[in-house]
Amino acid sequence: MKTKLSALACAALLAGCATRDLPALPQAPAQPPAPVATEAGATYRIVAGDQLALRFDYQPDQSATIQVAPDGGATLPWIGWQMLAGRTLDEVSRDLTERYRSVLKRPETSVNLAAATAQRVFVGGEVFRAGSVPVTGRVTVMQAILLAEGLRETAADKVVLLRPQPGAAPLAYSVNLRGILDGSEPGADVALRGDDMLLVPRSGVANVNLWIDQYLRKNLPINAGINYNITPTTSIAK
Repeated sequence: MKTKLSALACAALLAGCATRDLPALPQAPAQPPAPVATEAGATYRIVAGDQLALRFDYQPDQSATIQVAPDGGATLPWIGWQMLAGRTLDEVSRDLTERYRSVLKRPETSVNLAAATAQRVFVGGEVFRAGSVPVTGRVTVMQAILLAEGLRETAADKVVLLRPQPGAAPLAYSVNLRGILDGSEPGADVALRGDDMLLVPRSGVANVNLWIDQYLRKNLPINAGINYNITPTTSIAK
């Protein structure tokens, strides 16, 4: 019978894994995502469907709640359509304050999240319930694994995070689960974004790149000609 694993159970499972070193997992040469800060405004990225509270500090009567359209934008007072999706709340607040300087004497503007749209991340490989996991707000790598009902006994202690990039192959990062659980790499438990893919290889897989390629081709409707620009590394957190 499938067993849901707590973080403690995951720790015990990883402690029992084979002690021989696993091959280094792939990572794109680009700068990996930094550990998520605690303030939502600096970390949450706007997505289509979100409702945002737009506030003008010195024109409060013009404040409004706006909804991000399917194309990722919204029509704002005085300045018209603006692209909002993919950016943090703080980034948008600063950008709008600058844009409103041309129409307002005191342009200070803030944007806050009024209602978030549920996003999905995908967890596959050696977990008990592979598939999409709905997330609203902040969900980390370890939390997503637990939402997928935990690791199988055959799971490796290093997993792969694939992060989609517009018009390009996903970036691939290695995440050290053992380092998260024993406290040696707490920053590796990064927050996931919508459409991230978290793949858990089998313990002892000799060629992780090949395993990723075969798993994606077998389970996801991807372009068969996709190639990942990845290089070896051992940790997502630098």
